[in-house]
Amino acid sequence: MSKERDIVVLGGSSGEHIAIRLAEILNVELGSIETKKFPDGETYIRVLSEVSGKKVIYVNSLQRNPNDLIIETLYTLDTLKDLGAKEIHAVIPYMAYARQDERFNPGEAVSIFSLAKLFKTVKLDASSAIRIVIWSFNSSKCNFIIESDPKLP
Repeated sequence: MSKERDIVVLGGSSGEHIAIRLAEILNVELGSIETKKFPDGETYIRVLSEVSGKKVIYVNSLQRNPNDLIIETLYTLDTLKDLGAKEIHAVIPYMAYARQDERFNPGEAVSIFSLAKLFKTVKLDASSAIRIVIWSFNSSKCNFIIESDPKLP
């Protein structure tokens, strides 16, 4: 059976193990991403696979070092869009800040909703759409899909 050629699965630094298995199950290309840290702690992202005109599934958990992984994920999604991916589906098996889904004490940030707003800001052009699937076992309020569809106002 030949591989589906218009789909690429990519794994972030905390999702590569899932991406490998997902690519096997779907019988699609497993792409690669280079991530590293500059000496000052800034994040470097380079997508090494051809994604132009393809559907991309990007997998990254935000469990360990969530602040770094959030930046890595945002940079990667934006880079995939810039490189001309036709569709981008981000699978986030563990969503950081899901426990903070309401204001428990006066003045607290409702972190998960701030984070969802941040993910929605990944800019789109007329030819690409981004879908982010989030599943949290911590809160039923945080099981949702963030969609940015260029056809919607």
